[in-house]
Amino acid sequence: MGVSDRTEEAEIKKREPDAVGTPLDHAELLKSIIDNSADAIIGVDHRGTINLWNPAAQRMFGFSQQEAVGASVHQLIIPQRFRSKATSAFKTFSKSGSASLLGKTLELTALRKDGEEFPVELTINSVNLGEHWHATGFIRDITALKQSDSQLLESETRLKKLINSVADIFYTAEADTFQTTFISPAVELQLGFTANDFSRDKELWMNQIHEKEQESVVKELREKTLKLDHFSIEYRMWSKNRKYYVWFEDRITVERDKSGKPLAIAGTMINITD
Repeated sequence: MGVSDRTEEAEIKKREPDAVGTPLDHAELLKSIIDNSADAIIGVDHRGTINLWNPAAQRMFGFSQQEAVGASVHQLIIPQRFRSKATSAFKTFSKSGSASLLGKTLELTALRKDGEEFPVELTINSVNLGEHWHATGFIRDITALKQSDSQLLESETRLKKLINSVADIFYTAEADTFQTTFISPAVELQLGFTANDFSRDKELWMNQIHEKEQESVVKELREKTLKLDHFSIEYRMWSKNRKYYVWFEDRITVERDKSGKPLAIAGTMINITD
């Protein structure tokens, strides 16, 4: 190999990227990840003093990096009523590096700069640096999730009140066996059974259908459940003491899986007795 060849090879090696990467490359990559994280990332030393405060933390809590770094994490973002317990737990952690909450995701209440409290998910990791234990917290604002859960609960409550106030009987059942999985309290008004009676005996609904219609009702249910998404059938149902029966129009909706196979039925039983 001539001098020119060795020189060219050396130049090529200079231009080739280092597969391992330099410490500077890794530091820049880590900084990029922290800076672009959607979650707040907060680092604290063994005294509980903040030494890392990423842009997401600034947006979430309202404190600039200059305001946060060097401040006590417990004083800055933890509501006053929780500070004593949090400070005590951190003192134990700073001595041993162990704590029951490490590596777990917890739901807690945090504090913004303007005094607003809000729900967060917190995950904490620990690292030993220079004979001292440090912690890094990853924090996610779950305000929107909680609001959604609250709205869903309110919607379910309104629906439950509606179901309980209507005389028609609402129910759900398995599509293959027609065993009931839910029935509304109106069944007690109409037939004398409680909803718990149907919870204990999944076949009670089918067994109370008048014996003259039972076979034809099962056959009609099976045929229409396979073919139709919505349909109505009529049948008689015996009361609890079998002293009287009630004629119902049962308006049924079929729930199917992605392949079209029936999974469940939901019915509204309307009293049509003359």
